[in-house]
Amino acid sequence: MCIIFLHSDPDCLSSSYKLILAANRDEHLSRPSKSADFLSENPNVLCGLDLKPGYEGGTWLGVTRNGKFAALTNYLHSEKIIGKVSRGFIVRDYLESDSPVRDYINTKLINGAFSPFNFIGGQLVRNGNEMELFYYANNDPSSPRPLQTGNYSMACTTLGGKWNKCVHGSQVFERIIQSTDNHGPLALSDLLIDMLLSDTTLLYPDPAIEEQNKYGFNEKTMRSYCSVMIDGLEHYGTRAQTVILVDQENRLYFTEKSLTVVNGEKTWNYASFDFPLNLSS
Repeated sequence: MCIIFLHSDPDCLSSSYKLILAANRDEHLSRPSKSADFLSENPNVLCGLDLKPGYEGGTWLGVTRNGKFAALTNYLHSEKIIGKVSRGFIVRDYLESDSPVRDYINTKLINGAFSPFNFIGGQLVRNGNEMELFYYANNDPSSPRPLQTGNYSMACTTLGGKWNKCVHGSQVFERIIQSTDNHGPLALSDLLIDMLLSDTTLLYPDPAIEEQNKYGFNEKTMRSYCSVMIDGLEHYGTRAQTVILVDQENRLYFTEKSLTVVNGEKTWNYASFDFPLNLSS
């Protein structure tokens, strides 16, 4: 998962939704994965799955029927990190745990030996009227911070990082949020995918990415990497586009477009789920 836009508004003060999350997962096209579905071994959890040997069962984004949400990006780093623990189960372990997000961050993530990451997680509380604060954390022990009502963006840099695609995408995201009263959940999901997550506006060059990624990509890769949606590269690109909405009645809408590549043929698959959140258990 490489770019995330989050709108948290538990009292629906500025939109018709308590939660709007839109995210792209960018990955090698050859890396096997499974489209989002409820886990056969834990039907409370809805997520996609990494199927790469040695990483099977990990995920980058997911939700639960009782109102938990979590998403992850890696952190673009100048040097390859050796001997660190895979990030693949950070999201899944949180979703399957009984821990509040702050406890999970403090006991499982802080000072852990994970490869560099950014994590956002949270949950609707059981009374159904308030949202447990979303929290952000990365590898830095001082990083955990609550996310109050508002809009946030995060790519493979720290929360609120000023990469061009974060700044540009946030502007598009905010314009769409302002129009939520005019769109039902399915139309809003399609709009977020089509206008935001599929945005290939050329935002190259980006000095902030170049500074963070000192070893550098070649120019062709950088031209694509600097856009919200990464497209046009032979071996790497946007593999999944996900929108999660929670309305005023605590009904969750989950929409995903995912890319599979077989013998060089690209196919976009569409999955959609909606269900009432069970906030009493």
